[in-house]
Amino acid sequence: MPLAAIGAILLWFGWFGFNRGSVLSANPGLIAYVIVTTSLAAAADGIATIFVAWIVTKKPDLSMALNGILAGLVGITAGAHPRRSDRGWSGWNDRRLRDHHVRPDQD
Repeated sequence: MPLAAIGAILLWFGWFGFNRGSVLSANPGLIAYVIVTTSLAAAADGIATIFVAWIVTKKPDLSMALNGILAGLVGITAGAHPRRSDRGWSGWNDRRLRDHHVRPDQD
């Protein structure tokens, strides 16, 4: 377990550079936003999986916490950048509705 914990911490640290690099600018405000978002997602998922494991198995489980941290990092990668909301399926659908004046209840 010590090596798994060290690996998760190294991944967490490396993920800062990965998500920060996706900003593609040197704007300190955007970089700080991405770093805080990344850290909060990993920490929240790690704590959540500790509580879930505690409820299910009646004891906290470090391996579940490490998996939760990794899940939080993976889950926040696409949404860490504040201007990425116009990409992906929902952004495409919103642009389609805006550009063509199609109401959602019409096909």
